[in-house]
Amino acid sequence: RFRPPATTAFLEARRARQQSQLQSLGEKLEQLGSQLETARKDSTTDALTQLYNRRAFDEQLVRTVELASLRAGGAALLMIDLDHFKQLNDTFGHPGGDAVLSAVAQACVRVFKGKGDFVARYGGEELAVLMRDVDVASMSTLAEKLRAAIAALEVKHDGRVIRLTASIGAAFWARGELGEAWVARADAGLYAAKAAGRNRVVTA
Repeated sequence: RFRPPATTAFLEARRARQQSQLQSLGEKLEQLGSQLETARKDSTTDALTQLYNRRAFDEQLVRTVELASLRAGGAALLMIDLDHFKQLNDTFGHPGGDAVLSAVAQACVRVFKGKGDFVARYGGEELAVLMRDVDVASMSTLAEKLRAAIAALEVKHDGRVIRLTASIGAAFWARGELGEAWVARADAGLYAAKAAGRNRVVTA
């Protein structure tokens, strides 16, 4: 079918314009998706340590209990508190404390690399780790590995080296246990570790 040159040119111009509009729309959608992903990550990530934040931990705790209820694999929780952190802050200042928290966060990530491992900053100098599909022996081994890794840290700050230890409370999930009760048990282990002299793991 014959089309006059003017019609062909018009159709080609319209097709080019539509293609350009589609490309522009695609780029805008991609940019929006990236912005949404960044906003989502910011809402669940602790700015200093780049670990998950307390809000994300609370949500993951519920999911972990639900999954543990449905599956045969066990779940474990560690509550980690840095020993004498206030004294450390007083000696080295808040930047020194921040450097320590960042170094401890990295140590946690190096130890807990499993698919079901979830590491969060619980608040202040306290961190928390949720583990899925583990047994009691694995929980104890990993908790001790983390304690040793933190004790071995040499955090360089302002021309000085900061050394520290951590106390860890460990609790294996008991069938039917609610998340709040699970956290309370791990916390009890943490307080027992502090009372027993710090720099140790106590299983609740």
